[in-house]
Amino acid sequence: MSAADPLARAYRRLLRAYPRHYRRVRGLEMLTTLLDSVAPGQRRPSARDVVDIVYGGVAYRFRVPPTLGYRVIAATAAVSVAGLAGWIGALAGWQRGTSLPTRAEVVAAVTVAVPDAAQRMPTGQKTCDWRCDPSDPSDDAVTTYRGPFQSDPIHAQLFDRPRGTDPAVNRVYLPLTTPRDQMPTTAAQAHDRLAAAGWRVSPVRIDGDTQGFWAVKGGLTLRFQGRGTTYPDDPAVAFIVHHDAPAATLPAAVVGAGVGLVCGWWAAAFAIRRFPRHGRPIQTAMLSTGVAALSVAAVTSANALLNTVSHLSNGGPGQAQSVLLGAMLQPLLPLAAMGLLVCLVLAMTPVRRTAEMPAPGPRPDPGPTPA
Repeated sequence: MSAADPLARAYRRLLRAYPRHYRRVRGLEMLTTLLDSVAPGQRRPSARDVVDIVYGGVAYRFRVPPTLGYRVIAATAAVSVAGLAGWIGALAGWQRGTSLPTRAEVVAAVTVAVPDAAQRMPTGQKTCDWRCDPSDPSDDAVTTYRGPFQSDPIHAQLFDRPRGTDPAVNRVYLPLTTPRDQMPTTAAQAHDRLAAAGWRVSPVRIDGDTQGFWAVKGGLTLRFQGRGTTYPDDPAVAFIVHHDAPAATLPAAVVGAGVGLVCGWWAAAFAIRRFPRHGRPIQTAMLSTGVAALSVAAVTSANALLNTVSHLSNGGPGQAQSVLLGAMLQPLLPLAAMGLLVCLVLAMTPVRRTAEMPAPGPRPDPGPTPA
């Protein structure tokens, strides 16, 4: 059966599942073995051969030498890329979600709770993306937290929000001018007015010198925050208004992290296979960029992923989204990602053509030693 036979060409196409250097060393041997085992009159590869060849080729591309050091490198690269890909997926999912509450929505909701809110709210405006301090809002401005990267320190810790709600961390903070001794009365009256207007409200929670409750109606979530004389620098009464968190954010993050795990391990296996076939200058460059980049990316990614999982039960998906999206915005992370890319590009540069064992395995028995 000649190499020009359609069956031989079909097997050659399947063998492309293996890397080129592997086919250079073992391709002819594998093709000959496959052709020798075909049945008379067979015109195409059997389903079993297709599965075996494709599985073997893909498995080889993901294989790393069976030593602890190489496996640690591959696992570190997988976690690093998973964190980056999870962040990209979360950001893509977030963009498909709802926008911030409009000023009209905020004023209308707060006016239900406090009828004269329009006369007591500040005229100033302040916008925060992700660098301002969310624990120190201004009492002389309506503050809009636009980005998903800004965490909310009291998002779920102090007050029990109604079930079935998942407010996003981007929000509008609206303080109202109120004497501190009237804060408890204002909280009780606002709670009763919202309940009478059909809002689902949580009980007023009193925690020391603070009071608060949640109110939900439609896709809008309102939080009352009251502070007494113990907090002289904070507004006595403030309302924080949210839309629901985008539902696609965390599923997109999970998909991105899963793809990142696979791609990170593959990239590490690829670089490890090619590393010994390069000259000393390329090897030095791969080590210097790869080790530094992996150290930064792995620590940041692992920390972000672990914190995201812990906040799922503590603060809900909305807070977990913010943790994931914000934790990856570290100054050194772009440099680390660039370092990983440079290391991969270096591994892809032309290598020396040397005969090599294509895959690690048991050493053959040399037979008895001659006397």
